[in-house]
Amino acid sequence: MNNLQKVSLSVVVILLCATTYTHAQQKACPVPPPSPYKHTAYIATRYDARAGVMRTVLEHPATLGDAAQPLYLSASFSYADPARPRSSSRDTIDFALVSVAPVARFGESHDLRVFADGREVMWLAPVRYTVGTDELNRAVEWTLVRFSAAALLEVTRAKDVEVSLNGVRYALTENHLEALRDLASLMRLPSFAERRDDYSSPPAW
Repeated sequence: MNNLQKVSLSVVVILLCATTYTHAQQKACPVPPPSPYKHTAYIATRYDARAGVMRTVLEHPATLGDAAQPLYLSASFSYADPARPRSSSRDTIDFALVSVAPVARFGESHDLRVFADGREVMWLAPVRYTVGTDELNRAVEWTLVRFSAAALLEVTRAKDVEVSLNGVRYALTENHLEALRDLASLMRLPSFAERRDDYSSPPAW
């Protein structure tokens, strides 16, 4: 067998091995079906190193209200760590509105009111309110509230949803509602086998 034949045989063997490995990987890691919910939000499940739990995070790029003073929606929930027998899965949603404006707008009044189909369903004091500045010296306000998964389902079943901060109402688009419906559908325990990236909050819009 000459050198050219030896090289050709080696290439064939490598290709066969690569094909076999690829097929094995595809069987071991099946591709999940596409989400039935239509939206432009980013949703990912990550390991929250600070809390020691897995967290599913929704970050929506579409703004609410005035585009010159955008208000962004973010939400997340966490799971129990099966390595911690005493921990239990949380049934609450962390819901946040992030304001980016020339000056802070919600420092004096940042309670969140939620209206579903014209009816007020929640009035919530913030779990956390923070204010800072971004690289353009704009005020970035982070208002976070917490409510139950049952309340989230009630809100996502509504056709028209508005949130109110400091007396100003902001309508959630169907895009936002579909993202929240998608998030609600993901409230099941993920695998803790993969912990490849950490969750950091709040995002820098």
